Amino acid sequence: MTLRALFLALASIFVICTFGFFNDFVLKQTYMVGTFMPIPVYGGLILFLLLVNPFLKWLGTRWLLTNQELAVAVGIILFACFIPGRGLMHHATGAMMLPHHYAKTNTTWREAKALKMVPEKFLADISENEDKSLTGFVQGAEGKTRVGLREIPWSSWARPFLFWGPLLLTIAIALTGLALVVHRQWTTHEQIPYPIVTFAESLLPKKGHALGGVFQEPLFWLGSLVVLAIHLNNYAMVWWPENLVPVQLRFNFTPLLRLSPTFSRGGGWGILYPRLLFTVVGFAYFLSTDVSLSMGLAPYLYAYFSGWCVGRGIQLRANFFALENIERNLYGGAYLGLGVA
Repeated sequence: MTLRALFLALASIFVICTFGFFNDFVLKQTYMVGTFMPIPVYGGLILFLLLVNPFLKWLGTRWLLTNQELAVAVGIILFACFIPGRGLMHHATGAMMLPHHYAKTNTTWREAKALKMVPEKFLADISENEDKSLTGFVQGAEGKTRVGLREIPWSSWARPFLFWGPLLLTIAIALTGLALVVHRQWTTHEQIPYPIVTFAESLLPKKGHALGGVFQEPLFWLGSLVVLAIHLNNYAMVWWPENLVPVQLRFNFTPLLRLSPTFSRGGGWGILYPRLLFTVVGFAYFLSTDVSLSMGLAPYLYAYFSGWCVGRGIQLRANFFALENIERNLYGGAYLGLGVA
């Protein structure tokens, strides 16, 4: 690790974490960190290699960032991407404050005395100023579109932050260690490739070069231009709908649900209204056929199984307000099994 790789990583993390909320909830654009392949990271890497690295090479080869430096920077940035996205800040503050609101407004929560099941340090403290802390969080400050830092009731957040902060840091360290264990199992014993890593490696330049080998492939540019043309056409169609025809990227097969009520009860409507994602199509080429087959069939089989359970009075899924959710327990069992393994 070099100082400039560390500086590049920290500067990128600062930008993503600082402007993530503004981009997601003020501008309401595509989430800055909405998937396991964040646009700012991989899009920024491509732009850096196309625009910045050639300029650095023009200054002299010693200015070039090597593939090792870029790989380290990308790895550090990806590790921090859980902070501004749905991995943490999209839900963390709501999870700490909104249970107080649901306990007052939702009959199920009130009858079950849900808040008494949770230690106080897990949640925000609204005892000092409930109106400013809880009502202000749910409804916003009266007559204001912006709230200054001094107006935030920090005393309400100090208790949960002091609890969750060290715990999240500990979890991050533990997951890093777990990743090292799983990495060896996957790469050495099972020889399973990492599609996202494989793609990143194809972008990184070799020693003394400014661009990776993939940028010299005509098929890469041909495919990129086709995808770009489709997205530009659909964007232009928003402005001039009377002059252009959109390229459909969603396909509606929901009428087929009438053929299988069981599949429909299990949430099959979402599966039968798919969206064509070119990124997913591209990554499918990096996966082995058996893994691709498993990932392709699993949602349909699970939807049918879920619908079969619903037909027998067993609800696997539940809405947000339900205190019991079998589907979440399935996730918990999977995590526990991974931990035991």
